[in-house]
Amino acid sequence: MRFAKRVALIATLLLAVAMGAVVWVALGQNWKGVLEARQGDMAGFDLLLRSSIQRTATTSLAEAEIVAHQPVLMELVANSDRAAVQGRLAGVFNYLKTQMGVTVFQIQTAELKTLIRLHNPGQFDDDVSNSRPMVVFANRSKRAQSGIEIGPTGIAIRGVAPAFRQGTLVGTVEVGSALQPILQNAKDNTGVDAGVVLSSGMGGPRRAEDRAFGDLILRESTDEGLLARLLDTGLVSLSREPKQLGIELGGESYAVTVQPMLDFSGRMIGGLIGAKNVSGEQRQFQRQAYALVFVALCGLIVTYGTIMVTFRALITDPLAAMAKYAEKLDDPEAKPPELGGESSVNRLLRPILEALKKRAPEKPEKPAEGDKA
Repeated sequence: MRFAKRVALIATLLLAVAMGAVVWVALGQNWKGVLEARQGDMAGFDLLLRSSIQRTATTSLAEAEIVAHQPVLMELVANSDRAAVQGRLAGVFNYLKTQMGVTVFQIQTAELKTLIRLHNPGQFDDDVSNSRPMVVFANRSKRAQSGIEIGPTGIAIRGVAPAFRQGTLVGTVEVGSALQPILQNAKDNTGVDAGVVLSSGMGGPRRAEDRAFGDLILRESTDEGLLARLLDTGLVSLSREPKQLGIELGGESYAVTVQPMLDFSGRMIGGLIGAKNVSGEQRQFQRQAYALVFVALCGLIVTYGTIMVTFRALITDPLAAMAKYAEKLDDPEAKPPELGGESSVNRLLRPILEALKKRAPEKPEKPAEGDKA
């Protein structure tokens, strides 16, 4: 390998190491940014979902307390006048249903029996002492309760207010909203599919239509097919600490978040799961990485060529010309090289060239025309 090539190759390799380090750091920073953005998106989803549930629980309780603080109505409850109660509250329930998304509106007696269900008027007088812990707690503690509860009819965000007549407990008023609209709203605002996952050991009654994945049950979701496939991988589990994980599914990448779902008492009854397809983000990062590597390689090729041309023009070509001239110094016809320019090499070689010229034999003089025989 010629000296110029060796020098150019060594310089290019050193530059390649430096550029490789720069590319590695740049890609690492870009990937870190992708992960941070992804974590921020999932954290935003978690916050939106939790705040929506809390806000709905607070609103449900406020609506229940408004009803519970109507003396005339509580007189009817104390007398178990179901028809009169329904007559006074049917319009209220219809308004709350259409304007506030209320799906549960019912009153229980002090004996923990359902006096009336505005959302299902035909079903009443059933004992809730074994199926409705939130109602039982509000009844016995005489304190309002709110939060998520899994009842016989499903999961709802409920507010339960104790109702009194002249200081005596006459029952409880309950207002609740379904969880599904909140999950859908979270998806609409964040693009993250949401669902409710219960554990067979802690999630209340199991329905015939529930889909089980080991110990987990998928109860509510915005995309049942997607969440079912994610649960089927066995990588999703419930814990009291929120967590995020990545799952590869069918050639696609998903960011998954799982946060504990607590009932009104703080007991963990399941989990809220969010899933977002992040394959597009990863493919965009890969395209950026390929482009960056391609630019770096092109830069190295151009650098190698530039070093070769520059090194030959400034160093090796003048040295080669001087060496060739020195080798043919005894030849009177040898022509000294031209060392133009003000490079350090040329300036160094000029005195040497002048010394060589002095040692070179003089060219023989050509005979004149009249001296020819």
